[in-house]
Amino acid sequence: MAEITIKEIKKVIDDGFEKQALMIKRGFDETATKSELKLVENRLTGVETNMLRLNDRVKSLESNVDRVLYKEMDRLERRVTKLEQKTGISPA
Repeated sequence: MAEITIKEIKKVIDDGFEKQALMIKRGFDETATKSELKLVENRLTGVETNMLRLNDRVKSLESNVDRVLYKEMDRLERRVTKLEQKTGISPA
């Protein structure tokens, strides 16, 4: 039976530690830095600001559309009333 020497055991342990160290290094290499995260945060803040502006613009457009539709409805109701009066048709 072959005997394992202390030197061989140390090599196996050292190889294991080396593999772990490389895995940890790769993990850190793929991790974003604080400055990179700050850039992302700044971009997201800009996107959020733009979204808020767009939301305000949409609300303004909705308000304008509602106003135009109300005016058009009122105008059409007056025209229908005049037509009913001229033709003698009673309102429903």
